[in-house]
Amino acid sequence: MAGCFGRANNIGNPRIIDGRILNYALKLKQLGRTEGTIKTQIQVLKQFAKQTDITQPEQVQNLLAELKWKNSTKNKAIRIYAQYLKFLGIHWERPEYTNPREIAFIPTEKEIDMLITGTRRGKTPILLQLLKETGARLGEAAKLKWTSLDIERKTIYIEAEKGSNSRILPISDKLLAMLNTLPKTQETIFASSKESLRRVFEARAPQSSLQPLSAGTA
Repeated sequence: MAGCFGRANNIGNPRIIDGRILNYALKLKQLGRTEGTIKTQIQVLKQFAKQTDITQPEQVQNLLAELKWKNSTKNKAIRIYAQYLKFLGIHWERPEYTNPREIAFIPTEKEIDMLITGTRRGKTPILLQLLKETGARLGEAAKLKWTSLDIERKTIYIEAEKGSNSRILPISDKLLAMLNTLPKTQETIFASSKESLRRVFEARAPQSSLQPLSAGTA
C-alpha cells in the first residue's frame, strides 16, 4: 500500500506502539493466522504508525480520508485496523468507503454480429453465436456437454454458475448447425476451460474494434 505522506506530529511513543504491535502479532500467531496474514496486518499498522497515533481512531480516520488509495484498499486497511483496536479494547465506529461500480460494456446485436462475421475460424464464432442467443456466461458455456443439447427440440440446457439459474433455452437452426460442426471427441461441447474460452474471446475482440463482453459472459 503505497502513497503515504510524512507526518511529524502526533504519532505517539514509538517504543510503546511497536511493543503493542508486536504483542498483537504474537496474538495473531496464537490464533493460528498464517504468516502471510500476520505480515500484511503488521505492515498496515506500522505504516499507519509512521503517519499518526494509531491509538487514536479519529486521527487514523482523518489520515485515511487524505490518502490517495482506492476505496477497496482503504476498506481492507480499516478491517485490519479495527481488529487491532479490538485487541487494544478500543471501540471504533469504523467508516465504510463505497466502491464505485464500473458500468459494464454491453454491445449491440449488430456489433456482436460484426464480431461473429469477422471470426471465421475455429470454435470462436460458434461460442459467440451461443453467447448471443442464450446470454450464457463463459463459465456456463465451458461446462456445456453434448448431452445438454437436444437436437430434436432445438434446445440447450445451461447449467448455472453461482448467482444464476439453470435453464433450458431454444436455439436457432443456425447455431445448431454450427454446433454440429464441432468434433464430438470429448464430453464437453467446447472442450475448453472457462479461462481458455476467455483468452480466445478476448484475443479476438480487439481485432473487431470491440471491447470484451463483460455482461452475461463472465
